Amino acid sequence: MNTITEVFYSPFEVFQALGGLQDEYNWLITDTDFYFEEFSETIGNYRIKNSDDDILEIYWIPHKNISKFTEHEYFGLSWGVFSAFPKNEKIELSNLEIIPFADGNPSFWVPNPKTQHPKALFEIVFWDSSYNLLISKDENISSIFRNAFEGWKDLNLYNEEI
Repeated sequence: MNTITEVFYSPFEVFQALGGLQDEYNWLITDTDFYFEEFSETIGNYRIKNSDDDILEIYWIPHKNISKFTEHEYFGLSWGVFSAFPKNEKIELSNLEIIPFADGNPSFWVPNPKTQHPKALFEIVFWDSSYNLLISKDENISSIFRNAFEGWKDLNLYNEEI
């Protein structure tokens, strides 16, 4: 049940809509324009990777810590991918082969997009301060997301129209 909103919602608004369910998952956060290191006490692990002269900041946030910064109204970004994993899943950032990304990613605009990381249960994508995408294998999360935001569209149908 993939979803797109054509109104951009901040991370604060998106995570408020989840109503605490974000605490049920570990989070891989990638391709952001937000500096998370100021929240270093909440980050489980992070890595900075140089790729083609770009610096990629990659964060692993344990389930018990995600709300420590998503509950702040000033928490905002234009780009980013938040990939949700089961609580018992552990990702080694030093061995991460798949790094989810938003900016320039064509895989969202195809029939039936999938989460970028195969172990992710769902992804919340913040797209250029224009859209929010939910790529989800979980019907409950999709329903909660859709009920929270008016004007949402089924991403699969949206992609058929473009």
